[in-house]
Amino acid sequence: MVQKLMLKNDNLTPLVIDNKITRLYRTKLLRRTEWSEDTLVPITYDVMFKTMIANTKRKVFLCRLLSHIFNLSEKEVFENFTFIKGELDKDNLFQKGERVDLVGKLYGSIINVEMNKTSILDRNVEYLERISREEVLVGCDDSVYKVNAFQINLNDVCYKDDEIISYFWMKDGKGRAIGNKVLINISIPLIRKKFYTEGAEKLNELERLIFIMTTTDKREAKKLARRDELMKRYIKEAKQVEEAVLPYYYDLEVDYKTLFREEGREEGHEEGRKEGRKEEREYNQRRLIASAKRLYDIGTSLDDIKECLSLSKEEINEVKSLIAS
Repeated sequence: MVQKLMLKNDNLTPLVIDNKITRLYRTKLLRRTEWSEDTLVPITYDVMFKTMIANTKRKVFLCRLLSHIFNLSEKEVFENFTFIKGELDKDNLFQKGERVDLVGKLYGSIINVEMNKTSILDRNVEYLERISREEVLVGCDDSVYKVNAFQINLNDVCYKDDEIISYFWMKDGKGRAIGNKVLINISIPLIRKKFYTEGAEKLNELERLIFIMTTTDKREAKKLARRDELMKRYIKEAKQVEEAVLPYYYDLEVDYKTLFREEGREEGHEEGRKEGRKEEREYNQRRLIASAKRLYDIGTSLDDIKECLSLSKEEINEVKSLIAS
């Protein structure tokens, strides 16, 4: 019988999901019919994360987030942070290309920000390792340990005995660190729990920012924004992005994918199924291009649109033609 190898260490506790807190306080998933003037699409949606946070034209929102995490001024972060490629290098010729949510450099250190809706963090640890390979340890002295790769996980799940923000190093029981990478976990459900159980006034600036970016209630977001002009701008632009992109992701009247599939099946003819698939592709293509054009109209660059909607070269050319017409 094969047994798992185990080591006893009283200083180590495995991360275990806290299902109760996660279930009660994770970001609400709204149906299309529930969206209204008083709702916001949160950054837990991939398209919103890419257009509002991982967007070169909206860099200011990301810089606000990083300034709170690293205790730097927004101006300092804005002037020194640069976006770099989001595609990970392949380990071999046949490996499928992978993309991270957001990656950039700040004062020579790699910064990777990931939006996680599941409790599986192994992939993120792998990302952290791979994006830092090209860097070298700058060095350390008795008081400062220089890190050249930070993985910031915005987790829409909560772990048992979790804190709102947790730091993970590779270190031994004496606290001696190995390597040059740090993983930072931020628990969105715990921020929401603090808001609903202790009140908005108890949130610090980082927590207030993340709550605004992850709530589905525009009224709550506006209340928290108060006189913060940048946050009021975020809410306004998030609503614009929502109106531009949602028509592609949701449909008010009918689920066309199901409709076309069922029509083809009921007819019982291969021709009917082919026609259904063709109409479905054409319909989705029109919605995709229209959404890309709306994103362009509200100031999103073509490069960011291509990344956000995963457009092909041909699709980008269609968008360009639509813009020129």
